[in-house]
Parts: sequence; structure tokens; C-alpha cells
Amino acid sequence: MLSPLKKGIEVEVFLGTRAGQARALSPSVVEHVEGFVFESDARHVEYVTAPFVEYRDLEQALMQPRLRLRDYLDSLGSLTILPGSTLALPFDSAFHPSLPNNAYYQWVGSHFGTQILTSGVHISLGLDDPDEIVRVTNWLRMDMPLFLALTASSPYRNGVATGYHSSRWVEFPQAPRELEFFDDHAHFVRFVEGCLASGEMRSVRHMWSAVRPNGDQRPYDLNRIETRICDLAFDPQLLLAITALLEARIWHLRLKTGKPEHQMMAVVLENERRVAKDSLGATVWHYGQETPVRLALLRLMREVEGIMRTLGTEHYLAVIEDVLIRGNEAMRLIERVEALGSLEAAVQEQIDEAEAIDRRWAVRDGAPLSSLMV
Repeated sequence: MLSPLKKGIEVEVFLGTRAGQARALSPSVVEHVEGFVFESDARHVEYVTAPFVEYRDLEQALMQPRLRLRDYLDSLGSLTILPGSTLALPFDSAFHPSLPNNAYYQWVGSHFGTQILTSGVHISLGLDDPDEIVRVTNWLRMDMPLFLALTASSPYRNGVATGYHSSRWVEFPQAPRELEFFDDHAHFVRFVEGCLASGEMRSVRHMWSAVRPNGDQRPYDLNRIETRICDLAFDPQLLLAITALLEARIWHLRLKTGKPEHQMMAVVLENERRVAKDSLGATVWHYGQETPVRLALLRLMREVEGIMRTLGTEHYLAVIEDVLIRGNEAMRLIERVEALGSLEAAVQEQIDEAEAIDRRWAVRDGAPLSSLMV
């Protein structure tokens, strides 16, 4: 019998001025705004929802911290949340550690600098059996490029058109370099222990890939699958729709046995590269043939539609369909730049639209906040 899974989301956001200039504000935000924690560079912060079964509860947990953050930033002056998964406008290329004396952040800064200055969303879905978590993660990895295609939102970085719709996924240093499909939980434990011993992973946290088994005592105690590939989906309805699609796909994949063939890992990574470049306009290797991403997504949606109907989440398919028609955030930002003739003007429109999204949500939820009532 199908039943909803527990779902939790980690959100990373940039901080800056209403003109789109990033500011190193995380120490102040973490001190004064409940629920926010440090990222390695002080120009962004993150917050993590608790795991929820119901989407209404998850939506509240996504939006309430964001509105608290907006109120605090507004109290400091003309400061705001910057949408997007990279800093589109020129920024200081020096690394600004949130905690200068933190050894892990020092290591991140010395090895990667502003390569890690990106923001995204990590979506976790709970399962009980570690072997099942590992098996489903293997198969779900094949789908991860499709979720990047829906969320790509980083076509500009440091004032430059990068040529990629998700320069975040290209820029961010993924690790370990040689991934495997795992036979079972024990195989996964051996792999992580080997990467730690060789230095390929700095800590158990340092598995920076599209999707991973996770748990509070990873790799030994696992209780969830964490997807990490998505760029920042600022619209909460899109983020919930993507979560619902993932939840249904996980239920679908629980029926599969075995694991993908070893050579499919190279195919997955190539699909990730293609989608990072062209997102919804890309062609990927899907079910044994070259397939446009939009068609691959429609196939995925058809495969899980019945499951979503059983779970009561089929209405979210309309949100995904709208993105397939209108384009993702990266595509819309590129169109804005072309129409306005200015990246600065396009980023300002993007910031205004993000504030409008939060304003509509606050009013609908009956909790208007001062920073948005203008």
C-alpha cells in the first residue's frame, strides 16, 4: 500500500543589496534569525526544514524562515534575498569564511575558493531500510539530470554569461571523482571508508554528488535519500512539485531490483553535463536512445502519474508542465537580459519577482510582513 514518505528540504540562499550586490552577512543573520545556519562563505546561508509527511506542513516550513529572513534584512536597510544559484553580477573573488577559525571552512576555502559560492536545494525523502536506500539511490541517479533541467537558474556568474544554464553544477567541485553503483549498504560503507582513507573524501559530509544515501550517522546508519543536483527553485510551488515528482519516482523505483550497469555511470555524468549546459533544451541518453529533455520529463511524469494520484499529489504535475512550456529560471533570465539589454536590469526584475512571490504567499497565508508591504 502506498503511503506518503517523510520529506525535508535544505535551502541555500544568497544575501545582498536590492541592486543585486552580494554582502557577507551570514554571521549577523545566524545570530539574529532563528533557523539559519552557516554556509562556508559568508555571502550565503542555509536553513533546513524538519521532515514532514504533509505538503502543507512542508510549505509552511519552507516559507516562514524565508519571511523572517526578509524582515531582518529589511531592518538593516536596503538588503534582500538574491534569487539564483550563482551570483550573476560582479562580486569580490576572495573567499569570505563565515567562521574564520573553523578548520573545515578553512580547508574548503583554501582548496576551492569561490567555486563553492553557489546556492541550491537539497531534497531528502525518508526510507527505513539501508539496503533499499542504496538500491533506490542507484536507480534514481539515472533521473537526476531531468531534475536539474527543471531548476537550472545560474546562467550568469560574476557578470559574465557562462554558456551554461546551470553554471553552479559545472562550477561546484563534485566528489568523489569516481562514483559507483553499489551492490548493497555494506558496499556503500566500504566505498565511503575507502574514500576517507585515500583522502578522496575529507569527511563523511564530503560526498558532493547529484544524489546520495544519507543519515545522521552516515554511512553506517541511513534513513533517507538526499538529492543535491537542483539549482535554487525559488517559487515554493515549483519546489513542492519537484519534491512530489521525486517522491512518486522513489515509490516507482522501489519495485526495481539489481542496479544499473557500470557503464551507465558515464552516461549519467554526460547527461548531467549536457543538461547543465542547455537544461530543457538539451538532448540526453534516455531509455537507450537520444531524447529531448522535455520528452524524457513527460515520459517520467506519465510513469508516475498513477502513483501521484494515489498519494493525492497529481495536481503538482500542472506546475511541472508550466515550466516545460514557459522555461526554467535560467531561460527566463537569459530572455530578460536580451529584452532589457542589461544584466543589472534583468537581475533587478528577478529580485522584484522573488519579493512578489513571497508577498503573495504571506498575504495568502494571513501573515503579511512589513518588509513586503510596499
